[in-house]
Amino acid sequence: MNWPDLHKVKYLITPVLAYLVIAIPNVQPYHASFGLLACLLAFAVNYWALKVYDQKLGKVTDAFHVISLFSLSLLLMYEGTQLIQMLWGKANIWYDAAAVSMLLFVMVVVYALRNRIKWPLKDHQQAYFYWALPIMMGIQWLMLLVLNMSKPGESIGIPYLPVLNVIDLVGMATLYLSHRMQKPENENMTFFIPDQRIRYALFAVMGFMLLNAAMLRCFHFWYGINYNWHDLLSSFMVQTGFSILWASTAVTLMVLAARKKWRPVWLLGLGLMIVVVAKLFLVDMSASGSIERIVAFLTVGVLLSLVGYFSPLPPEIKKEQENKTGAETENTTEEGA
Repeated sequence: MNWPDLHKVKYLITPVLAYLVIAIPNVQPYHASFGLLACLLAFAVNYWALKVYDQKLGKVTDAFHVISLFSLSLLLMYEGTQLIQMLWGKANIWYDAAAVSMLLFVMVVVYALRNRIKWPLKDHQQAYFYWALPIMMGIQWLMLLVLNMSKPGESIGIPYLPVLNVIDLVGMATLYLSHRMQKPENENMTFFIPDQRIRYALFAVMGFMLLNAAMLRCFHFWYGINYNWHDLLSSFMVQTGFSILWASTAVTLMVLAARKKWRPVWLLGLGLMIVVVAKLFLVDMSASGSIERIVAFLTVGVLLSLVGYFSPLPPEIKKEQENKTGAETENTTEEGA
């Protein structure tokens, strides 16, 4: 027997573990028949092998670390969902949000320990923070969008409260973690998009979609509108809500941009306000004479007035610098005279 050849098993441990994590739920839950203990031992052996052969795996080292983290995340997501199902069943907001909550938990732990654990996090930053976390965050956002679009999240004996429910809380926490991950000091976590402005724009779009979904859940729980796209979009009340929410968001952006002198953000708010005005005439006018139409027009009119008073268009950066330079030159000339 050629004993050195046995070391080649190092190339099989991680792929086999990933296969088992995917295949076992088709046969039985992980926790059945001491399954969790077996899973813990399997992951312990996997990470032991990654540590022992840390410098000997070559080009597949980063890939094996990424696969290991994905496998662990999938196991925790599945077990979290199974636990909620055993405790409260499937028809509730906790079951709907179990998978995204567990994935968020894994990302928060990995991100929080990025500078505290030398191996594997600091020694393999490329694997965890350039590949694994950005890919997991993309999956998280996709799951959140599907969840918000398809599930209102039925509560268990608790009245629905906007923001103070698990779907909205997980969404806000995900948005905050996304913001933290793409800060300049985290050079590796670029989400495969080098331009930071584009990343900010994507996060803003995601946040805006979560805000709209929270409003739709309010209409579903408080006014009994079925949570499907046909019923929601056919409701004049929902259309009025969209107009007011979008106009309020636009005004908030424009006021904030005027104070911070963020010209692109101000223009973004202006664009959203133009969409609101167009919607008022193209969509809301169909509710002629209804109280919803009156409320929408009055509210948007008041918000437009506030925009004109509190948030003028910020100057361009170059012009502002030229004005400052000119003012400094004039002051220097007067002092010399």
